[in-house]
Amino acid sequence: MFDCFIFDADGTLFDTREANLAGLRRLLLEEKGINFTAEQMSAEFGRPGHQTLADFGFDDIQAAIIRWNVYLRESGHTTSPFDGVRETLAALKASGKYIGIVTSRRHDELEPDLRLFGLEALVDLVVCSDDTLRHKPDPEPLLKFFELSPVAKERTIFIGDMECDSQCAAATGTAFGLAAWGEVVDMPYLHRFAHPKEVMDLA
Repeated sequence: MFDCFIFDADGTLFDTREANLAGLRRLLLEEKGINFTAEQMSAEFGRPGHQTLADFGFDDIQAAIIRWNVYLRESGHTTSPFDGVRETLAALKASGKYIGIVTSRRHDELEPDLRLFGLEALVDLVVCSDDTLRHKPDPEPLLKFFELSPVAKERTIFIGDMECDSQCAAATGTAFGLAAWGEVVDMPYLHRFAHPKEVMDLA
C-alpha cells in the first residue's frame, strides 16, 4: 500500500519513557524546588512537551524544553528500541521500501542510538531538528524530507506517537499511523498499530 515509511524517533522507535521521566524530574527539582513523584508526572506523558511544561508553570517553554532534552540524553542509558522495531525495519528494507526518520532530536543526539542498536543501515534518510528552522507540528520537517527524498507523499505514511506528529502529517497531506505500542494519546489517524510488526501489513 505504501512505498515509504517515515518514523518518529522517541516514543515510536525508541522507548524513552524512563529517560524522559528522569529528565523532567531533574528539571522540576531545579526550577520549582519540588521533587515530583513518578506517578505525579506520569499523568503528563503522551502529551506534547510544551503542554506538560505549561501545566507545571514554566514561562519560557522553549528554554525549558532545551534543558529537558539535555537531561534526557544524560539518562540515555535507559533508552532502547521498542520490541519488534529492528525486525520491522529490516523487513521493510528487505521488501524494497524507503525508510525515513523525522524527529525533534538533533543529528548528534539520534545518530549514536542508531549506531548502538544497529538501525543506521536500515534507514535511508533522516531529518532532524537541526535540518529545519521550524519543527513539528509545523509541516516543515516532513516537507524537508520530501524535498530530499525520491518518494511521493501520496505513497508515504508517517508513523508517530504524539499529536504534533499527527498535525505535521495532516499539514502536508501525508497519511498518519499511530504508534500505539507506547504511550497512547487520542488523536486523528488513518491507521493504528498495536505492535511494530503490524506496520508490515501496509507494505
